[in-house]
Amino acid sequence: ATIRRCPTKVASGQLYPAFDAMGLHYGPTFQPIQELYAGSEEVIGTLNLPNKGCDDSNSWLLPPGLLDGALQCLAGFALASKSPMMPFSVESIRIVRRIPERAFAHVRRFTETTFDITLLDDRSRVCVFIDRLMMRATPAVPSVRNVIFRCEDTPLNATVGSHPPTPRQVPLLSTPAARTLPDSR
Repeated sequence: ATIRRCPTKVASGQLYPAFDAMGLHYGPTFQPIQELYAGSEEVIGTLNLPNKGCDDSNSWLLPPGLLDGALQCLAGFALASKSPMMPFSVESIRIVRRIPERAFAHVRRFTETTFDITLLDDRSRVCVFIDRLMMRATPAVPSVRNVIFRCEDTPLNATVGSHPPTPRQVPLLSTPAARTLPDSR
């Protein structure tokens, strides 16, 4: 039923060149979207973790490439604007179960900049809820080069679905000065 509310189909062969035109260049590990189905208030994305790069999905409850793919699904709302947006804040992320290499992202819009994302497995079981994700328009495209992506393996002491991990702040955008910060490992 949801797919009928999302009549516009965008294949990955159209999506990633559009990202490139906006100044957002994704390497092969961060190109998990196979297709998007977009409607006015929701988007469905088919995600498949690429078999390239260092993203070993067996060691992650939520593989970074799939998490980023879920965020990229917001492009279903923004492709016409040609203005990139970046995550600004999120109310909560709840991991219910390990997400498989093939997943679906269901994105619902609440306002122009606020969204919920649900990640599901291929049997439509909920794996992850991302609640009240707020996006902000980026400044001029050249500053997007200052985005830093860093995967950090943080051990979880709780089992999947027990209680949420302790909240902590994670920087998503950097400034040129941030490149001089020492590595925390």
